[in-house]
Amino acid sequence: MKTIVFVIPKLGGGGAERVISTLVRHIDKKKFKVHLIIVHDGGDYQTDLPVDVNLIKLPVSQVRYAIPSLYLEIRRIKPDIVFSSFAVFQP
Repeated sequence: MKTIVFVIPKLGGGGAERVISTLVRHIDKKKFKVHLIIVHDGGDYQTDLPVDVNLIKLPVSQVRYAIPSLYLEIRRIKPDIVFSSFAVFQP
């Protein structure tokens, strides 16, 4: 079984949030152990998550402060795949 981590700032009403929510709901749980890391709790799609998805809320107030916590979580989980729908750094 492979471990996959999805990273997104929040599960609000945007397009990326909907895509992540759909992927997490429909991914084959026999092949993947799914973790979802978010920065902001709540949102329209958070209630749609299956109970077998490990939801992790980072202990930060803004995305720009999430890097150290995100690094530690990814290191702790040791996933085979990390999927993110946002860029933390912008030129």
